[in-house]
Amino acid sequence: MPRPRPAAGEETGRLREPRCGPDSLRREDAGLSGAHKPRPCTGPAGPWQARLNVHLAFRNAPVAQRLYLTCHLEISEYIRNWDDSDFAQVGACRYDKNREFLWLWLRERQYATAEDDQRLETFLKRLGHRDAHLRPSIRLCRTWPWPHAAELDERGTLVTDIRTAARELLDALDEPLPLGLN
Repeated sequence: MPRPRPAAGEETGRLREPRCGPDSLRREDAGLSGAHKPRPCTGPAGPWQARLNVHLAFRNAPVAQRLYLTCHLEISEYIRNWDDSDFAQVGACRYDKNREFLWLWLRERQYATAEDDQRLETFLKRLGHRDAHLRPSIRLCRTWPWPHAAELDERGTLVTDIRTAARELLDALDEPLPLGLN
C-alpha cells in the first residue's frame, strides 16, 4: 500500500520535505534552466536555494566527467521517490547494463529527459568498461546580499551568521554538525 504523501515541511522516513516551490524565484534566477534552476526553500533554516543534482559517474570521477541529468521533478516528489523504492537503484551499475537497464529506468522515473540522450553517449564512451554509479543529491545554497554581508562583516558577525545558518539547516535536516561548526 503506498504511503500517504506528506505536506511540505513534514517529515518522511529519513528526510524532511523542504518548503520549496517555483512560484517565488528571484528575477536573477530566471536565466537558469532545467535541473540547474534553483528552487527557493524557506523554513526553519532560512532562505536556501535547492537544486536537484542527480548524476552518473564512475568511481572517483572529477566533476567535469560526470553526467548531470536534466530532472524536472518537483523537489518534494524527488525526495519522496528516493526516500521510497528508488533508493535501491543507488550505487554501481555494470557497464553492460547502463543503456538497457539504468538509462531506461532513469527516463521512466523522469530523472533524465530526451535532452540527456546525446550526452549519455559521450558519457558511455568515456566510461568504457567501468561501472556507472548513480548518485542522487540535492545541492543547497544560501547567499547573503553584498550590502548585508558587508554590514555583518563590519560588525564582526558574518562568520557567526553563516555558522548559525548552516547549523539551523543541518538541524532542520536532522543531520549532525561537521567538526568545526560547534
